[in-house]
Amino acid sequence: MPRVQFGKVAHHGLLHRFEARVASYDVGAHKPEIAVFEAAREALDAETYVYVADNPPGDLDPAREAGFRCVHLDADADYPAVGDFDSLARLGELF
Repeated sequence: MPRVQFGKVAHHGLLHRFEARVASYDVGAHKPEIAVFEAAREALDAETYVYVADNPPGDLDPAREAGFRCVHLDADADYPAVGDFDSLARLGELF
């Protein structure tokens, strides 16, 4: 499944903007398991971690609980939204 998920980002020409990418399948765990988020922290040392997804209860809520800043691909009252993959360049404006 990483091929599918990273393929979405690559399709929009954004793959090069990410220094690290972690797929749950590579970790051997699945959201909302904390191991997914711990693997992301291990892959990249950063002050702030941002998680982008389209499923608030299944994806964004566990990421927020793990200390990640969350961005929703569609408008949602509880999370900043970028609208769609074409708008991911706006991430810098949100935080």
